[in-house]
Amino acid sequence: MTISGIGLIALAVGTTNPYFKIRVVDAATGRGVPLVELRTVNGIRSVTDSHGLVAFNEPGLMGREAFFHLTSPGYEGEADPFGYRGVALIPKAGGTATVRLTRRNVAERLCRLTGQGIYRDTLLLGERAPLKHPVLNGGVLGQDTAQAE
Repeated sequence: MTISGIGLIALAVGTTNPYFKIRVVDAATGRGVPLVELRTVNGIRSVTDSHGLVAFNEPGLMGREAFFHLTSPGYEGEADPFGYRGVALIPKAGGTATVRLTRRNVAERLCRLTGQGIYRDTLLLGERAPLKHPVLNGGVLGQDTAQAE
């Protein structure tokens, strides 16, 4: 049996996803919010993909309460008693948490259009992305300006 065959058997048997799913949604619409930064108190940074998902797996923080600071232009999370905007979660493999943010802009952020990893976390969590090439659609890794050489 090959190594790839062993991997297929493991998938067929049904292993638990090693990631904790954090879904960040617009409180008014329930739609996932892309480009929300979640940062732990020790500086581990995750950014939501176009579905508003983060696939979190930090061995030192799994199974224990972790505070995530939330920042995203145009959106705002609830402030804790110390004034920090964020949420305390207990990440567990295969678990899920939903975080609601209040939109402060008139416009709702819908998705990322360019860059690598547009639906990265969606795929890590075993969910379906709406693009044929969800991690590098269009072959553009990132671009800050319309001028390119």
